[in-house]
Amino acid sequence: MSLKARDRVSQAELQRRSREVAGRIAEQELDALLVSGINFSATLGYLRYLTNWAQPFVGEYFLLSKSGEGVFLARTQERAALVREISGLDSLTGATPGAVAQAIRKIQARRVGVCSLGTMTAAFYQGLTREAAEVEFVDATAIMDQVRMVKSAEEIDRVRKSAELGDLAFARFKELAAPGAGEHEIFTELDYLVRKHGAESTYFMMATDPAPVPKFLDLASETYRPGDVILFNAEIAGPGGYYTQVVRSGSVGKASEETRSVFAVCREALEAGQPMLKPGVSMRQVFHAVDGVIRHSKYKRGLHIGHAQGLDIYEKPLVDENDETVLKPGMVMVLHPHVELPAGGGVWVGETFLITADGSVRLHASRRELFEV
Repeated sequence: MSLKARDRVSQAELQRRSREVAGRIAEQELDALLVSGINFSATLGYLRYLTNWAQPFVGEYFLLSKSGEGVFLARTQERAALVREISGLDSLTGATPGAVAQAIRKIQARRVGVCSLGTMTAAFYQGLTREAAEVEFVDATAIMDQVRMVKSAEEIDRVRKSAELGDLAFARFKELAAPGAGEHEIFTELDYLVRKHGAESTYFMMATDPAPVPKFLDLASETYRPGDVILFNAEIAGPGGYYTQVVRSGSVGKASEETRSVFAVCREALEAGQPMLKPGVSMRQVFHAVDGVIRHSKYKRGLHIGHAQGLDIYEKPLVDENDETVLKPGMVMVLHPHVELPAGGGVWVGETFLITADGSVRLHASRRELFEV
């Protein structure tokens, strides 16, 4: 068998990650880290980060020792062979609690970190603690969160390509959206378009209504009608599985004065946040810069302001008043302020930024305008 996984990071990059994580495992006085993943846009990144494996079925696991040696536990013999071929990792057949407990005993681990309880089923965890009752399991998700925050050069290259796909989708959306056109038909075409140009997966949200509330593709059943406010959100995992997010708002026909007024506040909030995206600034400070614009207007803030992205659509840190995480070069952040319309729903605008040594770079080229179709 000779397979080549499309656009995966290099073996050298995988080895660098394992070394860094192994060092942190030792610092936390752990013997090993058990990393889990489920094939969903918000629960895959931990496992894929260390393995290049993008298809964990129900639940598969990677056990990394403090010495840097790792073993992948696949659900079937065929999947174990694929992991060995694609990722170059030692891979065993069996992802049951008993099989994982046996792998832990083999390396004589007594204190094992878990990453993460949010990507591991309760049934598996309960079974594992029974099968390995002599082992102390502790939540060590913070190890992976910290390592994943700062992207490498290989990751940044893939993030940039993903942002280009978001702009491509939005440009085509503006060509297709028109009175009488259907949401589902348009977004399924956008999904095909970006996949044809290298996207691995998509996470679209959309709305068309005088009081728009963002929904998902399975609920995209409306047609565009004069007077509607349009929401467009594309979170696209481009080559290598790295997500970026671009959010735009518009109207079917001429936008009302109320919509224009709300959009102006939304865009001003985004523009107030962008200069704060620089090394040394905390998430709390970014939050207050964005939120302050909305609070001093006559409107109300709607959805959350932003977050990091990478192999998952939603990663730490969060743009939140209670998050003291400080920005560093190489972090990838999304700002997407959402301002409520008085009649309901809201206007939304946002995009992805790369933190640099002296500030940040906007990764999307599409204009921050209230577009009309």
